[in-house]
Amino acid sequence: MKDIISTQLKTQFAQEWEFEIFRNRKCVSYRIFKDEIKTEPYLAKLDFVDRRALCKFRTGSHSLPIVKSRYTTGGGRVDVKCNLCDSNDICDEFHVLFICKYFDPQRKIYLKSNHYVKPSTLKMYTLFNSNGKQLSNLAKFVRFIISKF
Repeated sequence: MKDIISTQLKTQFAQEWEFEIFRNRKCVSYRIFKDEIKTEPYLAKLDFVDRRALCKFRTGSHSLPIVKSRYTTGGGRVDVKCNLCDSNDICDEFHVLFICKYFDPQRKIYLKSNHYVKPSTLKMYTLFNSNGKQLSNLAKFVRFIISKF
């Protein structure tokens, strides 16, 4: 009986968690790479500075222009266009990681070309769920990105 109740509670929590990240517009990027409730391996593998930067980026606790838009209520307009490049794209996590020309030199240093050539949400998922050197390089790139905003 105890196991049944425990299983039901875990299932209910997982459903509520899933509903919340799909309902909440602040979780647009988060839901691309976070698909299950678990402790993320990067929390144990990276040093504090890289872990902190990656955590901030993953959870939207940074200063990219899109964040202002996600937290604005009452229909207020916020300019979320990228002011670092001339693409006129929305300056969100996907844009700065894969598209923004301003970050091209660092992108080439820190990411493998298969991630930023023809970028997609699947490639973003793969990158954020990588390990080893690739994960460490992603964290360093994210630190650089965050430092510019």
